[in-house]
Amino acid sequence: MKMIILFLVSSILLISSIRGQSCLPEGIKFTTQEQVDSFQTDYPNCSVVEGYIELNGTNISSLTGLSSVTKIMGDLIINGTSITDFNGLDDLSKIGRDLVIVSNDMLMNLSGLGKLDSVCGNLTIGWNDLLPSLSGIDSINPSCIQNLYIRANNSLSGCNVESICLYLNSPNGTVYIFENASDCNSIEEVEDICLSGIQDNITPQFSIYPNPATEFININIENNEPVEQIKLYNQFGQLVRHFKQDIKQINIANLQSGIYYIELELESKTYKDVLLIQ
Repeated sequence: MKMIILFLVSSILLISSIRGQSCLPEGIKFTTQEQVDSFQTDYPNCSVVEGYIELNGTNISSLTGLSSVTKIMGDLIINGTSITDFNGLDDLSKIGRDLVIVSNDMLMNLSGLGKLDSVCGNLTIGWNDLLPSLSGIDSINPSCIQNLYIRANNSLSGCNVESICLYLNSPNGTVYIFENASDCNSIEEVEDICLSGIQDNITPQFSIYPNPATEFININIENNEPVEQIKLYNQFGQLVRHFKQDIKQINIANLQSGIYYIELELESKTYKDVLLIQ
């Protein structure tokens, strides 16, 4: 029995090591679709690319050959290809440095990047004429992004995705947003759409004032229903205040400026709203 257990454990460890194998410390550049399609044959079990990945050339129209890649520790550069989306990179969760998406004339959307939660470098999206929205990169943690460049995407009006909105609220570096379509043609335009978009998606049955606030917020509940709990979360979903009693005023003077989410738990229901602290 003991030998069987040891055999099973060894087998599991072997399978895990095969699935998680790292490779290509110097990175790799693709210029043809054939190279992309043969990636898993040329580099079997390679899921973590230690270097960069660059795709460059109009001959490249599909990324499905890279479906085994889960992490890229260097840059991911998609330049001048004929891809229409990012399907094929569905399991990619991390880019250790820059994400560059430029001059892809056929690119229609960013679907396929739904699991990407970490870009620890510059985020550059430019000269993609048919791209209408940044939906698809919603899950990227903004705290890891350094500089943000969104330029010359002629059809791009949907820039108010969560990752971009949260980054603009507290940028880590330089931000350039211009020469895109309406609603994404300047930092101010995107910030306005971000704030109004968040507010439009929430229909609270209470009010908080003042909002924006600097020192205190007051809470007004319809029908004066007693509050059981109040929770205040920052832009990263971290709980920063928690009250387990019915209070109508909260001191927020020590909190950093930014977008916060307030949650009120009543006996009948839980309500949420957005708070902007200046």
